[in-house]
Amino acid sequence: MYVGYESTIAMFNNYETFGNVCQAVGAASVLLYTILVLFFAKPGAGSNVFDQQFVTDGYCIINKDIPYWSSHDLCFYWDVLLVMIGGIVYHALKDSSPAMKESDEIFKYTILSHLMHAMAHGFLGHHDRTMNEGEKTSSIAEKYLEMGMIELTLNVLVGLAFWFVMLKAIMYKTSNSFIALASIPAFTGIIFVRTNMTLGYVQAIIAMAAASEKLNNSKVEKNFDYCALSVASMAISLVPWIESMACESVASKFGGHLMYDLSIPIFFMVAYVSSWIHFNKDSYGIVTQKKID
Repeated sequence: MYVGYESTIAMFNNYETFGNVCQAVGAASVLLYTILVLFFAKPGAGSNVFDQQFVTDGYCIINKDIPYWSSHDLCFYWDVLLVMIGGIVYHALKDSSPAMKESDEIFKYTILSHLMHAMAHGFLGHHDRTMNEGEKTSSIAEKYLEMGMIELTLNVLVGLAFWFVMLKAIMYKTSNSFIALASIPAFTGIIFVRTNMTLGYVQAIIAMAAASEKLNNSKVEKNFDYCALSVASMAISLVPWIESMACESVASKFGGHLMYDLSIPIFFMVAYVSSWIHFNKDSYGIVTQKKID
């Protein structure tokens, strides 16, 4: 019993091991969640797992009847605000330590990608006010069948380009040829996802790609910084479960899907600041007692 306790404590004190565990748990959580949602959260099919409001909308949405004040609209407003705050934090803390070079890059791309996330919610908020229920549950593939050859070709090329840029931003150490090949299944998968689930699909692919990239880091790169970001990723991966299974009872009281959107920049910002404190504590007198060799 004591040996097991010692092993657990050792894991928590080992940044690489604990970070790897958090990355694996987060990736498994995202993968399982995405599979269950795509196959079992279908309107009219009934579900003992997912909240019916979530099943209907694809998100936990509040204030659906109030123009410019639904969860999508709230996500847009708050995301833009948090991106601005994140940008200020990044410019204040960047280049403070060589050990944080990787974290600086990751946090910068996280903030930039979250701005795209905000714009997507702004679009979805507008789309929800103009489209009918049938459009929400249709897939991109169904829309493609109605297009002419030129329009279809253009849409496919834009879709592939989107995935190439998105995956390259996350897996920036990976070769362009591999990213190009990975873009094909990512794009193929999304065209069969119903419209109101596409953003969730994109986030799932992003999370899986990020976990794959981080787990392949060298031992030297798996320091406190890696561990902090891994804990943040794992924490974020658990929020969609609350949104989907307890939309009316829990998530709706915190803005519905807004709860998930807020968790992304906030958890990563906490991880980034924590890393800054860890690597700069002696320089700024945060810890006055130095280790004696």
